[in-house]
Amino acid sequence: MSYNIFLKSEGISFQSPMGITVLEAAQDAGIKLQHGCLVGTCRLCRTRLLKGKIEYLSGFSSCLSDAEVAENYFLPCCATATSDIVCEQDVWSTTPKTHKEGSILLDKQLYGKVFVLTLQLSAHTHINPIPGQYIYVESSCGISRAYSIANIPQVDGRIELHVRWHDNGIFSHYVCDSINIGDVLWIYGPYGDFILNQNSSRSILFIATGTGFSPIKAILESGAIPRDRIIKLYWGGRGISDWYFKTSIANLSSKYDNFEFVPVLSRPDILDCWSGRIGHVQNWIESDINDLSGYDVYACGTPDMISDTFELLVARCRLSADQFRADSFYCTVNTGNVK
Repeated sequence: MSYNIFLKSEGISFQSPMGITVLEAAQDAGIKLQHGCLVGTCRLCRTRLLKGKIEYLSGFSSCLSDAEVAENYFLPCCATATSDIVCEQDVWSTTPKTHKEGSILLDKQLYGKVFVLTLQLSAHTHINPIPGQYIYVESSCGISRAYSIANIPQVDGRIELHVRWHDNGIFSHYVCDSINIGDVLWIYGPYGDFILNQNSSRSILFIATGTGFSPIKAILESGAIPRDRIIKLYWGGRGISDWYFKTSIANLSSKYDNFEFVPVLSRPDILDCWSGRIGHVQNWIESDINDLSGYDVYACGTPDMISDTFELLVARCRLSADQFRADSFYCTVNTGNVK
């Protein structure tokens, strides 16, 4: 049996067989729904159910807030239709169909395996990002990838992006080999709700792996967090070469009175001479902080890290699900997004 899924925002429909998620059914129908981690924690696929019924797959715990659930939001990556449904989402395409504008590449620096790009927007730009949001960048061959903005909005129109090198990554090869200072890059955005909860006075725990530091850097540099608030930043990488932001960390340490930085390496090389913490970053958090009921948690990194961290902290560290926000950075070598 199949059910009809009608996307009111696009005026299109597709069939969703029993037993598969709404997202999987859309992909089978050639419809590109906005998505990220695929396990329900990043919330990028958040969708409002207008009519019909859905149910979540066994064992799934939604990190939608109580208010979002009350407003009939659901997560297509983890939900299956149990009747014909009508729903809507703000952005349905992985390449957003909104206004795009050009930017000029001003600088390209390589730190370890991370390219730090500086783009110059026009004086009449429509882009006005909130710290923590991301944009899509389009290559000359038409491939688009999503990257978080790593700096606070600048009056001079400059934005910073962190692009990690992947051996099979189409876009990172494009950044490395094909673009030069002065080239034009087309961008869309901004998008995303990985932004600071201004209504909370709880302590803050930031968790990052790799270039997942980039949106966290923007939030921390924004000045939106009171100086005396307790802030902990746990960052996980494979080796010393992944720690590409030493200067930023030093600056942040002087910016806040109660800032703690905890680096964790999963596979340090013997040449790193690393004497610090080794393992997965989420396991060290459980060891250090067994009660997160008084924290807001912001996690940015790989889908596996986000999923494991969410399940661990909610199940064993007393974290409320609606105090967890996530942004998933994932790599697809042929299609999709690379952050």
